[in-house]
This record gives sequence, structure tokens and C-alpha cells, in this order.
Amino acid sequence: MPFPSSIGASISEVELSAMITSLDSVITTITGKAVINLTPEERQQGPSIDNTRLPYVQQAIQQLAPSHPTLVPGFQDVAEAERNMNCALACRELVTKLNQTMEVVTDFAIANERLAYQFTLDFYLNAKRADERNVPGAGTPVEELKPLFDRESNPETPPAP
Repeated sequence: MPFPSSIGASISEVELSAMITSLDSVITTITGKAVINLTPEERQQGPSIDNTRLPYVQQAIQQLAPSHPTLVPGFQDVAEAERNMNCALACRELVTKLNQTMEVVTDFAIANERLAYQFTLDFYLNAKRADERNVPGAGTPVEELKPLFDRESNPETPPAP
């Protein structure tokens, strides 16, 4: 898809608040069940159930263990395993939808940021040309924005709000 030259959209405070509230409800619901805060290393450790393993795990929990209860270890609970599996499947659905949401929001943000930056660049270049022609007041925007566009200055230091 070609990059848009104009989006013409805005997000109202009401819309933003509603979206944040919706996302907060996901967090509140999940953390209301159990607070689990794994480190990046912990996320990588241990076995996982990728799509190739999922059918085996489901079969073991939903069919094989109930059909062969004497083989279930005494310290394990089939009902708990079933609850864990159902939670995992529900979370997979959420993760899929959240990933889609992240992609849509990120693309929307990047497009709007690029357009805002392009406006700022165009404004700066126009002010710079006006300043070269001694147009009154043009020097102020040039000096204020110079750190952003001047390669010799430090572009890592944003202006104070």
C-alpha cells in the first residue's frame, strides 16, 4: 500500500479513553485471575506448546487422561489441566487480536508521525527561505527548529516543552 500523503483523521479524547479502558479491562481481567510477571528469560525457558504440539497436548488432557485415569500422576489434576488448557487457548485468541491491534495502531501512529514530521520539515524550510529574505519573525521558527534539522547540532536533544 502506498504511503498516504494525508490521513485527515483524529482520535478524540473520548475515543482514546474508551480504547484505553478496553485494553485496561483485558489487563484487569487477566491479572484478576493470577498475577504472572515473567522475565524475558523465563518466557524463553521451559517447554512451549507451539501449533505442532497443541493437538497432542489437547488429546492428552481431553481424551487420554480421562480415559486412563490410573495413569494420571497422583500429584496432577486433570480438571486443573483442562482449565489451564482452556485458559491457554483463550489467551492465544487474545494474543492474536492484540497483535493485530498492535500492528494497526503502530501503522496508524507511524503514518501520522511521518506526516507531522513532513509538515515540520516543510514549515522549517519555508521559514528558512523567508528568513534568508529577511521576513520579520521568520528567524524564530528557524532557530527553534534548527537542532532538529541541522546535521551538526545534536538531534537527540528535543526542545523543552
